[in-house]
Amino acid sequence: MLYWECRRRLNELREFQKLAHFYFSNTGFDSRGRRHENIDAREARAQLNLRIAEVVRSCTLIGHSLTLSYSVPQQGFGAEINIITNLFNLDRQRIPAAKAFDVLNRAIGDYERLETKLRRQSWNPFYWIRLAFLALLGLPFRIFGAAGFDSRAMERSLIGRLFKAVEGFVIFLAAVLEILSLLGLPTSLSHLAGLLRHR
Repeated sequence: MLYWECRRRLNELREFQKLAHFYFSNTGFDSRGRRHENIDAREARAQLNLRIAEVVRSCTLIGHSLTLSYSVPQQGFGAEINIITNLFNLDRQRIPAAKAFDVLNRAIGDYERLETKLRRQSWNPFYWIRLAFLALLGLPFRIFGAAGFDSRAMERSLIGRLFKAVEGFVIFLAAVLEILSLLGLPTSLSHLAGLLRHR
């Protein structure tokens, strides 16, 4: 993940958290324990629904599980629920909204730490060289993916890994020869073979 994507996702999570706080602060309960929304809460709910899918994606990318196990003693069964996609159904399962805010707080904390790390890396030229090298190694698999093949499976297979190793060696060798050429040193195979024989 690049610094700019991390920063965007962090801002989206913070905005979602503020909007969720605003929603819950503008709701109340009736005598039967059912949640009621005022006009502001209904508007906030519409905005939250638009953002839920991206928030779930951001939490998954950072490695946070949004699944919570719960049990219903009266009905005698247990189940699992995604507490962000079911943000407006938590009352039915008797799950406090604080559980959703706990997950959001942890994800925001991890994105803040990642943002600091990525900001430092973005000033390191070797970081960008490494990214360019990895992108070049993955290019043939992306072409296969665009043609309809399962590029991820191909890349993870033994043949795919061997291909990437050979491709990486060839790219590294070409880079070394180009550097030698720019320095004015001979780069012909016969001259390089002569140097190796003398050693």
